[in-house]
Amino acid sequence: MKLRRVAWNGIALSVPGDWELSRMAPRHLAWDTGSRPAMELRWNTIRGKFSFDRTLKRLWRGRARRNSAAMVTWDLPQHWTALMADHRMQGFHWHTPQTAAQGVLLFCTVCSTATLIQIFHASAASAPRRSLWESIFLSFRDHWPDGRGLWQVYDIKARLPVRLGLDRFQFQPGCFQLEFSSKTQRLRLYRWSPAAVLLGSADLDDFARGQGVLGTGRGTPRYSLRDRRLDWTLAPASRLRLLPWRRASIYEQGRVWHLKGANRILGMVLQGKKEVNPAEFDRWAAEYVLAPA
Repeated sequence: MKLRRVAWNGIALSVPGDWELSRMAPRHLAWDTGSRPAMELRWNTIRGKFSFDRTLKRLWRGRARRNSAAMVTWDLPQHWTALMADHRMQGFHWHTPQTAAQGVLLFCTVCSTATLIQIFHASAASAPRRSLWESIFLSFRDHWPDGRGLWQVYDIKARLPVRLGLDRFQFQPGCFQLEFSSKTQRLRLYRWSPAAVLLGSADLDDFARGQGVLGTGRGTPRYSLRDRRLDWTLAPASRLRLLPWRRASIYEQGRVWHLKGANRILGMVLQGKKEVNPAEFDRWAAEYVLAPA
């Protein structure tokens, strides 16, 4: 079974490669296989004391009314606790005349993240294989001791400081954009495709300006023909909006680079109230890459 890595907003795991990511929210992911739902993932950080029973009842209340389904507990194999040494877990399953699901609620004792994973199947008699669950558990992560979280979805992959929180995202044909911020910085990631069509006879400077990526400030973009890369560093030209509730003089460092062999263009723009650390920016850009197929 070929697996595909997915990492999103603090959570990472591997899923079967033929599952298609169908729904995304800041703390919710869902996959389909063919015309049927395959798996759903929900998570959140728990403040205070955690209760499996209370959490499951709260998550289940609306679904039970909609589907006339009853949830029952599932006795997990004992050796699974060794696979998830930092987690407590509770299994459950439910079924309706139309579908069924088998799930696990995890609570991490290190980062206090509660994660609900449920795998859908056609009937109560066709539960997911244990090997699938064990592949998920072995690949699952919900905290990053080095302070740098993984983001990997569709064909892009990045490592970013966890202090940069997700603000907004869009995945449209031809253009992906993710935006993050902290108290003092804002970071935007871009991915465009197909590069050959989007660039045409234009260079990266014209392309970046046409996409509205290159900001307003004092500075001159530098283009490297060898690396097919456009870099710029801009000092504040005026007081601009950094965050919706705050205006500040903004420093900006940006990069747009053309991956000709992959027919993709990637971009990274970092803005902040202070001058950007070039070494830090280079490190983040070096770790923003195309994900393995």
